[in-house]
Amino acid sequence: MSQPRYIRNYQVIGVNTQGNLADRFRQSIAPPYGHDETDFEACLWDGMVATEMNAYRRPEDGKQHARGIFELTVDINMQNRRKTLHGGCIATLIDVCTSLVLNAIHDEPSVTQVLDTVFHAPVPTGARVRIVCDTISIGKRAITLRCEVWDITNNRLAATGVHVKMSPSPAKL
Repeated sequence: MSQPRYIRNYQVIGVNTQGNLADRFRQSIAPPYGHDETDFEACLWDGMVATEMNAYRRPEDGKQHARGIFELTVDINMQNRRKTLHGGCIATLIDVCTSLVLNAIHDEPSVTQVLDTVFHAPVPTGARVRIVCDTISIGKRAITLRCEVWDITNNRLAATGVHVKMSPSPAKL
């Protein structure tokens, strides 16, 4: 069997993560796997780093929450025809980053129920983006997270997102 041309190495994003959830975050990241296609999700994994991962108790209600901050540089594989960060890539960033934050403090499996994205400004290829994700509510059935995607090269908010996840139903075979 031939070697895959491309290996997604998820552990790379957690190498320099700071914060009280850093070790747990690094342990929760899936092992690498191989494939033969390049796509923008693969490019996200290659270039994204988690700069911060923290758990905290929200003062208003004393409940456990988490915040994660990620950064990456927009490359040609993430762009649309206008040479800016593709909207689908932004939605993928919001999905992936909020899920990583949730997985750092919540061990139960979850699936996406709603992924709401609002686009505020284009991000040109070559710009550095910061993705800031926070848990909002962690209930028995639904979990809500929010995310901001910042173009830190041009000092502007590029997109915001709300991600609602739920516990999956058992498979019916």
